[in-house]
Amino acid sequence: MDKVYIGVDIGSATVKVAGISRDGELIGTSLYLRHDQFPSQVDAVKNALRTYLESVPQYQVGGIGLTGSGRELNRHMIGGDLTKTEIFAHSVGIQHLVKKGFVKIENNGIKEPIDKIGTIIEIGGQDSKVIVFDKANVPVYFNMNTICSAGTGEFLKQIADEAGISLNQFGPIALEAMQSARIDSTCTVFSRRDFRHLTQKGVPLAERLAGICDAMVTNYLKNVVKDVPLPSPIVFQGGVAFNQGVKRAFEHHLGVEVIIPPYHDIVGALGMAAIVLEEKKILLIKLLLKRTSLFEILIAKFVIAMVVKMLVNCLNLLKKVRKGSIF
Repeated sequence: MDKVYIGVDIGSATVKVAGISRDGELIGTSLYLRHDQFPSQVDAVKNALRTYLESVPQYQVGGIGLTGSGRELNRHMIGGDLTKTEIFAHSVGIQHLVKKGFVKIENNGIKEPIDKIGTIIEIGGQDSKVIVFDKANVPVYFNMNTICSAGTGEFLKQIADEAGISLNQFGPIALEAMQSARIDSTCTVFSRRDFRHLTQKGVPLAERLAGICDAMVTNYLKNVVKDVPLPSPIVFQGGVAFNQGVKRAFEHHLGVEVIIPPYHDIVGALGMAAIVLEEKKILLIKLLLKRTSLFEILIAKFVIAMVVKMLVNCLNLLKKVRKGSIF
């Protein structure tokens, strides 16, 4: 039976599951579930894993890797093989997509695959991070947000709830704005204060939402990126990448195209699937080498025994020749 290698990314608000074959191809139905649909995070992880496995009944589980804030606890709860940090998982995940030709950039109106990544912008429910790569595709800098949620998906959800819209509506409405309202980016308290004040002044919702997107990006660049240059190509990952208003705000501030790759919401899970696959390959190689060493020892013993037997036979033959009994 063929095997599937599974990655699970347990974030602060969501659980993501992805699986790949031995050839590194995505298989099954990848999952992106919110915790609040279940009694606990552990229940959410178990449900997500169970649902994913139902989509690949013809495969046997070859290994499970976990990342995210709940990785250690859930590893023991579901019997996972290994855990890695989000930085490592997201780096491997996007490199896997690049290798498979999924990540493309527009060039003269044509989407062309890229062969390297310059920067990862990743924003989830309650955390955000930046990862910068050198020319050899090796991560050379990373940073994460502090406890403040001003530059995260939770902030967008709070604003959406206050505006009486869903998160799915947020981005499309923000894109309708011809200009962005001025909103303080210092923290969520000031941003929400300004949002309410602009509501009272009758500023259109689209402009207020666009202003929230600008404030979020400003906060992210100031507190997460700081003064570090962000080389292109720049990819935008995580659940917040669903929001096209935030993408436009990043492009406005950075002055370059920001790529939202396919599977941007499950890149961490995909990275863990790729990591556990490689780990299993290494273990197999080690096992084969160990078995080969044992085999070589057995062969050596057999050869030595045969040589000794041949020498004994030769000595006996020589004795018989000397005695003349052989003729």
